[in-house]
Formats: sequence, structure tokens, C-alpha cells
Amino acid sequence: MATFYNCKSDKRYMNKSLSVVYDDVNLTYIDSTDIMNPILKIGKNIDPLNYNYVYIPEFKRYYYVSKPPTFEDGFYRVELHVDVLMSFKNEILQQNVIVSRQQNSYNLY
Repeated sequence: MATFYNCKSDKRYMNKSLSVVYDDVNLTYIDSTDIMNPILKIGKNIDPLNYNYVYIPEFKRYYYVSKPPTFEDGFYRVELHVDVLMSFKNEILQQNVIVSRQQNSYNLY
């Protein structure tokens, strides 16, 4: 199962603006897939022009659609790449850090 979204946010933002396009979509993994760059097979009833972002609960990660989907043997082949910022947002925000440089507040000397 996966949720397909339309994401309009910049890749550099941690909090993405997402709108659900398809929810609880059944999918099949291609044999050569991995958790960082999964390749999915989804049914032809899921229009590939409507989404550009995917959440896979099994992996607990968010993904960008890395290449335009292709239609093969009655299924769409969708190649994804992990969005590390959104996938690990909670862990990143819980970190205590010391900032030595910052783009808006700095010493010119």
C-alpha cells in the first residue's frame, strides 16, 4: 500500500505542502528495488500525471518520483528516490545543535 501526493514544495524544505491524489494504492515492487530507490509497478487506473510524491508506510519513508513513469505490460513502472528531510523530519527536529553560521544573522567582521 502507498499514498500518492502532489507536492508543490521545494526539495530543500523539510515541511512539504502535500495534497493527497490517491490513497491506499496497491503496488508491487520490481525485483531489483531497494529502500532508497524503490521501483514500483502500479495499475493503469492510477494516472501518472497527477502525482509526483509517494509515501510507503512499509518503509516509513517519503519519496520523489525520480523519472517519468513508463507503461509496460499493462502496468506503470514508477521509479522513486527517498526524501530524507521529510522521512526523518521528527528525528531532525529533535536534535540539539550549535549553529556556527547562519544565513540571516552573522558577524561581518
